[in-house]
Amino acid sequence: WVEREVLRFAIPQSLNMTFNKYLGRLDVMMLGAMGYEDFALGLFGAAATLTINVREIKLIFSQALGPIVVRHHVARETAEFEAVLGRVSRWSTSLAVPVVLLVAALRTDILHLMRPEFVHVDNAFMLILLIPPFLSCAYGLAGNCIVFTGHSSYNLLNSVLVAGLNTVFNLVLIPRYGLVGAATATALASFLISMLQLLELAKLEGVVLRPR
Repeated sequence: WVEREVLRFAIPQSLNMTFNKYLGRLDVMMLGAMGYEDFALGLFGAAATLTINVREIKLIFSQALGPIVVRHHVARETAEFEAVLGRVSRWSTSLAVPVVLLVAALRTDILHLMRPEFVHVDNAFMLILLIPPFLSCAYGLAGNCIVFTGHSSYNLLNSVLVAGLNTVFNLVLIPRYGLVGAATATALASFLISMLQLLELAKLEGVVLRPR
């Protein structure tokens, strides 16, 4: 006996997570494929690993938000759904802003802890790498809500589409701008996913996460 409804949810969600892993590692893989040496790959990889951890702020809230969203979704309480999503997103963003600013200000010292040689190179690209985790904390709960309400196939469509576009972004930007180009490609991909999720949540559930 097979629970088809569970499979209709689980298979797209599992594939979505696979493409998310691809997106999270694509910039380093593309830099390596384009001939960048170990030092540059180590620098970029260290910065990417440090900055992406800011996203953990959102993940903490998403675990608690899930059951509440499901309750409002089943009861068709759109106004309550929108209110709680806006409130929790505001909490997540309020915590993320000082963390992002702190990492931006201390990025050279943080990289020095990982390897002293990282101090003597331009690390401006790390500022761009802070954009994706900030967007995740500010608007990423919309993507979680799409999953919580059973629409995992939409997230899969987003990740497949943006994975293809991000590959193109890297191919175009890395040869011209190097590490900054790789970081910019990642930031563009994150922005596109955030916008798609906001639009889809509004379309599917009538819930709007207002920028303010």
